[in-house]
Amino acid sequence: MMLGPGGFAHSGQPTWQVKRQGRKRSMVLVDVRLLYLLGGVTACSLLYAGYVALPVTAGPHRGGAVPTADQLWRQQSVAPADWNTDDVEVWASGIGLNELAAGLRRNGVDGQLMLTLTEKDIRDDLGIENELQIRKIEKELDKLRRGDRMPPSALGQGLLKQGLNSSAPAGVLASAGAPKTLRSRPSSVGIRKFSLFRIWQQMSADAPFMTLEIDPALGKIWNNHIEHIQAEVIGREGAQAGASPARGKEGKADKPFISLVHRNGVSILSEQDLPADTDKLFLLVGQELFFFPDDVVGEKLSVPLPSAQRSVEVEVVSRTPRLVHIKNFLSPSECEEIMALAKPKLEPSTVLEQGDQTKGENKVRDSVRTSDTAWLMNKNEPIVAKVRQRVAELVHLPMTFAEDMQVLRYDYKQHYHVHYDFFDPAMYPGDKRWVSGHNRLATVFFYLTSVEEGGETVFPYANAPVAEHASIHAYGPCEDAVAGSLKVPARQGHAIVFYNMKPDGHLEGKLDKTALHGGCDPIKGQKWAANYWIRNGPVL
Repeated sequence: MMLGPGGFAHSGQPTWQVKRQGRKRSMVLVDVRLLYLLGGVTACSLLYAGYVALPVTAGPHRGGAVPTADQLWRQQSVAPADWNTDDVEVWASGIGLNELAAGLRRNGVDGQLMLTLTEKDIRDDLGIENELQIRKIEKELDKLRRGDRMPPSALGQGLLKQGLNSSAPAGVLASAGAPKTLRSRPSSVGIRKFSLFRIWQQMSADAPFMTLEIDPALGKIWNNHIEHIQAEVIGREGAQAGASPARGKEGKADKPFISLVHRNGVSILSEQDLPADTDKLFLLVGQELFFFPDDVVGEKLSVPLPSAQRSVEVEVVSRTPRLVHIKNFLSPSECEEIMALAKPKLEPSTVLEQGDQTKGENKVRDSVRTSDTAWLMNKNEPIVAKVRQRVAELVHLPMTFAEDMQVLRYDYKQHYHVHYDFFDPAMYPGDKRWVSGHNRLATVFFYLTSVEEGGETVFPYANAPVAEHASIHAYGPCEDAVAGSLKVPARQGHAIVFYNMKPDGHLEGKLDKTALHGGCDPIKGQKWAANYWIRNGPVL
């Protein structure tokens, strides 16, 4: 008697099983060892299929639930840079990195932030110290960055097909299996040339930073294209391209992180993600952040909101400042829920007193701002978490850079005279944040009620000729704004996004003085609104 590799007993000869049926005797010759071999192959196949089909032991699916078709769609069709916090946790758990999943969940890391993680971040912020585990995490993150994701298994594809008309996002899976803004490239074979523009360039007027040729016939892997772009950037700008002094971090000395994005901000992480309807893309280098383009006023961009299972239309309305308008960003019931949550927390609004900040901030009440304010600081509050995720999907900026949600109420004749949302270092000396270039990059402002008369948001510089800029005052009520100033009416559920920094210098904190704006007095109707201020670095 000997022990085989699997620990079972045998005598060195095949072990047979004999099957008898009635009086007729037949033999089914099955080698037990062959059964073990077949069983092992089957197990490996199931493990591969488990990428999309087996229960996840941690994250949102903990407890053994099978992922829904919607969750499968997000894992396969949504670019990792656009994953929400649940998506990254599901991904980490699904490939066996449970410690990483816990760290990502604990720190509220979304897809865009996850792709920027360094070894130091993994150690210090996520609390992972095992060297082998860190190497594995870095390897898996590199796969995501170059678009090398495991394809859906046969079982996973079957689940996706079954869920197209039920759990899948409306208007997305039912047609093409991917957001309309990221259609696959045409099936015709031939070299495609893409013009890559930096985020501060105008696609409609400027020469591209570089061109990228992709030949489908060569089957060139996506990572090679990224390395080609990296070499071009380093050759022109040096290895520190895209480093951000405002964030207190240096870029990698060897290769800056590269990201290609569509005009609507959706990331392109593989050749299959390349759009069929354009040959122009934005190139983000290092820690550069996305800005909605402003070169075509009146342009309407479709931006997918995966968490809401729909898309919104983003209209470019101004270049001074860079300003876009979004209809139906929130539903009426969501607006009501935010107001109900904020109402008990309302207090008179304040402003930060100008002057030396070395001894701390001093917030005071002032006649320039007479509204009431509530801060919704609990990020786990369902409506806050929902809106926070939707904002991230809209502007494609890390919400770890965002301040808490601010809710505002304006009664009759209450206002906020024209002002800037950023902190001018010259007016607030002594605060190391503003001196270093750290500041408010973008304002996402959404209206919770409609106002019959008054209550607009005024932008004195919006689309004004340069010759008129000298006549614009950075103070005073809406009525003093120059003729022709843009006024955005308060309409429930609508939103605006404007940038308080220039794209060419936002990593260093280059402020945009045309971002002057004000909240006008409501004359008929009460005005409720809310906003997120998103900075150019993490909020500490």
